[in-house]
Amino acid sequence: MARGLKNDALVASVLNSQGDAYFYQGDLKSARGSYDQAVRTASHTADKDTQLNAKLSLDRVAVFEGHAGPAISDLRALAQRADAQGRKYVSVASSALLAQGLIESKDYSGARQELQRVLGRSEKLGLRLEDARIHYLLGTTMVRSGNSSEASAQFAEAGRLLDEISKEQGSEHLQDRYDLKPIYAEIKKTTH
Repeated sequence: MARGLKNDALVASVLNSQGDAYFYQGDLKSARGSYDQAVRTASHTADKDTQLNAKLSLDRVAVFEGHAGPAISDLRALAQRADAQGRKYVSVASSALLAQGLIESKDYSGARQELQRVLGRSEKLGLRLEDARIHYLLGTTMVRSGNSSEASAQFAEAGRLLDEISKEQGSEHLQDRYDLKPIYAEIKKTTH
């Protein structure tokens, strides 16, 4: 229907949502296909939000597929661009994803700095899911850099936030999301 309306911004948004559905189910190949189409379609629009969201989604798949290296510079640029355009959520989400990419590239110090820089902004905006992700990633950097004792507090905070969110209506299947499964697994491991 969006194509029939010749509304590229709407088509890109639909493709991005379709990619999200695939991504949350763990179907990264299909997610990448939808996100790739969303990026191409969004490039024909003046809608900055649609462009930024599509690019963020495509970079997220790259990081989760284990291709963090190429995505790192994209994510840095995306976070700066989102910041400059006043797109606060995309800026925070890009920075958290950048940190995840740095962790995968074994740059624990850089990841920790990025996470500490963005945590306050995320908390100020009330982005509890991003807050949980950031605390989990901070804990991960601590574990991987040999500081497991401090990591448990970060994992506990991530667990507290996710528990709080899961009590809200519509969040019954939060634990089933592909991107949150590693967080839940780590929380379960450190609290039992």
